[in-house]
Amino acid sequence: MNNFLRKLEKIYNNRYQNYFPTQNFINSREKMIQSLLKQKLIIKKIEKIKLERKFIDISNFLQRKLHNKISSKDRKIILFFYKKYNQNLSLKKEYSNDLKKITNKNASLDSYIILGNIIINLNELNELQKLNCILKLNDITLMKYSKKYNHLIKNITTNINYEKKIINRYAKKFFSCIS
Repeated sequence: MNNFLRKLEKIYNNRYQNYFPTQNFINSREKMIQSLLKQKLIIKKIEKIKLERKFIDISNFLQRKLHNKISSKDRKIILFFYKKYNQNLSLKKEYSNDLKKITNKNASLDSYIILGNIIINLNELNELQKLNCILKLNDITLMKYSKKYNHLIKNITTNINYEKKIINRYAKKFFSCIS
């Protein structure tokens, strides 16, 4: 699996340019996903922060929006993060209120996983846009996952199941057109 992770990291760092996955790569990725899904859930208490800040801490912002109703202003911010991630394949830890990065420190894996969960429920994006982003987010999850993120297994499972569901739907459409 170490070879697979190195290859995945290389592909990710090259921004998926000029890459066509082989059957071996797809099988290795599926094995990694299955081992990730077998992890046990550890419940972690999330602190509620209601302080008005002069900046947006992406991890806290996304955790607060995960199970709450999203306002139109918050929806614009989430779409900004979606576009930013699709362009750069990374997000920064803190942004100003006018959405300019404050630090060069990358966001934690929590942020990427939760962003995927929120993206699944956005109506502004079509299925292929969501799938493209979820595939990349699942790849970064595979590369950076460790036991300290076990409290996010439910969220990771949601992202992986969405990926499988949409891929299966488009595979069926593709094969029905060929037949």
